[in-house]
Amino acid sequence: MRATLSPKWRRQVGAYLRTLADALGLRDWTIHIAHDPPRDGQSARMETTSLRRHVTIWLPRDFPTVDPAEQRQTLVHELLHVPVCDIRDYLTDVLPDLLGKPASLAITEHVRHVEELAVDQVAEAIATLLPMPPWAKP
Repeated sequence: MRATLSPKWRRQVGAYLRTLADALGLRDWTIHIAHDPPRDGQSARMETTSLRRHVTIWLPRDFPTVDPAEQRQTLVHELLHVPVCDIRDYLTDVLPDLLGKPASLAITEHVRHVEELAVDQVAEAIATLLPMPPWAKP
């Protein structure tokens, strides 16, 4: 499958993500932009490997054409998932053994939904305080 972003865009977005991550206190995390687009029509998605402090972010094929303010909002949103990833991973790993699959699925899906809402609210509140992408027109 072809890359979502050209190598030049991947470098630019990677450098911008590093700026955002540093501003959000994620200086010790390595950020990787995935080659493939997100699955299931998502606007973007992320996965972490907490013990290695590594996050992979998937961006849609049309990301370069999205309004720069929306790009910033999307990237901040995905980065804000990082600090709470250990909670989500813990619930996913431990609850099935403690409560069984149906109960753990209900709890983890609810937590995922509430996390998305909370992360989106916080991203909306602070994204405007962070720099616009360097490719944005003044």
